[in-house]
Amino acid sequence: MRAVTAKGHKQRLRNVVNHIEKHINEPLTLEQLSEIACLSPYHFHRVFRAEMGESVYEHIKRLRLEDAAFKLKYSDTSVDQISYDAGYQHNTSFSKSFKQHFGLSPRRYRSAQQGGETAAAEMPVSRMQTLEDFDVAYVRETGNYYSAAQNAWQGLLPKAYRAGLIDDGCKAYGITYDCPEITSESQIRYDACISLSGNQGLPGEFRIQTIPGGQYAVFRHQGAYEYLESLYNAIYTQWLPASGKQLRNLPSFCHYHQLDSSRVPKDRLITDIYLPVE
Repeated sequence: MRAVTAKGHKQRLRNVVNHIEKHINEPLTLEQLSEIACLSPYHFHRVFRAEMGESVYEHIKRLRLEDAAFKLKYSDTSVDQISYDAGYQHNTSFSKSFKQHFGLSPRRYRSAQQGGETAAAEMPVSRMQTLEDFDVAYVRETGNYYSAAQNAWQGLLPKAYRAGLIDDGCKAYGITYDCPEITSESQIRYDACISLSGNQGLPGEFRIQTIPGGQYAVFRHQGAYEYLESLYNAIYTQWLPASGKQLRNLPSFCHYHQLDSSRVPKDRLITDIYLPVE
């Protein structure tokens, strides 16, 4: 009974976490989230803290501040607008919370992040693509980026092969929600995902999410995955400011062209980065 209860709590909290991530810049209340979890507010608060290691308020506040730091670092959105998006009615409250978390005021943080010289690099080449929503089966892990990614794929692929979900048309995607320079290493979220054909029945052990459609800027990388970070940096520091595009409030994702990278020389691996823009 305890095992069944614990499994049920985990699934309920996944639903809550997914809702928070999709609506992080919208009002979120304890009553609303506890209803999604099908728990009383009192029990939901205790279960969330036990599972996540932080209260629901701390979780939402941290994600909003990290989102704000990302916008300060990589966009020209005004501090006032970033403060409002983060759920603060007054800049003074936002500045105080931001400084407590990052050690600098929002304006000083932006100046420190954007003021230094960036090493010259070739401007990334992009193409624009409009996608429809599509569903993927996924496994999430948190922690150091490379460890989280490796653990997520090790948790997904064997199970997917056994379930017959992988065929010649199956595509592999990776979603990273957090910037390693902003989020604590222990809290970086990574989803290993595989595409689903429309007629596949999905065993109950698999989790499904929808990757939103819309316009994406797509950047191709050939080579080892370890060098993806330098392309990401060039995209955000060079391509984005010169593009005239604005980021949509969605995570970027990678399409890995080789499902089993161990069978391909590292210098021949192909990865497309999809950046949600408007």
